[in-house]
Amino acid sequence: NNLNPELDHVIADSANRICADCDAKAPRWASVNLGILVCIDCSGAHRNLGTHISVVKSVMLDKWQPKWIHAVKSIGNEVANAYYEQRMDS
Repeated sequence: NNLNPELDHVIADSANRICADCDAKAPRWASVNLGILVCIDCSGAHRNLGTHISVVKSVMLDKWQPKWIHAVKSIGNEVANAYYEQRMDS
């Protein structure tokens, strides 16, 4: 990734190799404030939620701010899904 080489190991993480929402392979979009990687189809759903809920950026096309990189590195799909799925049982 030429624009964001810091994301290469994040993308390579096995938990981030599938979309956080639908399990599609090789997600190349992210909700940078939620810290998850999503496929192009789910990125559209996240965009429709509004930027007050989900800020969507391309892993390959957009230059990321350091805080976005930190969020995705710190959270990732596995942690985010565990967090949100736990709250579904309540």
